[in-house]
Amino acid sequence: MKKVAIVGLGWLGMPLALSLMARGWEVTGSKTTQDGVEAARMCGIDGYPLRLEPQLVCDTEDLDALMNVDALVITLPARRTGPGRISTCRRCRKLWIPR
Repeated sequence: MKKVAIVGLGWLGMPLALSLMARGWEVTGSKTTQDGVEAARMCGIDGYPLRLEPQLVCDTEDLDALMNVDALVITLPARRTGPGRISTCRRCRKLWIPR
């Protein structure tokens, strides 16, 4: 079975996760709150808490679970103007930690 991690189980990430699960994928995902993680788990998604700002906030074991996949999808909201656009890219770079 193929495994996918979706960083950001929000308005785009959650429907994508459910669609992939219906097609036989094993789905892992992240939410910024424990309530969100529990909601994801109730849907059958292996959820983990993860925050990318101002610094990466995630247990090492949780991050390993999120990264031990065949595909990684990042669905984080981006600001449309100003330095926020660059900030979103910088936040995503925090996920690529040399191992």
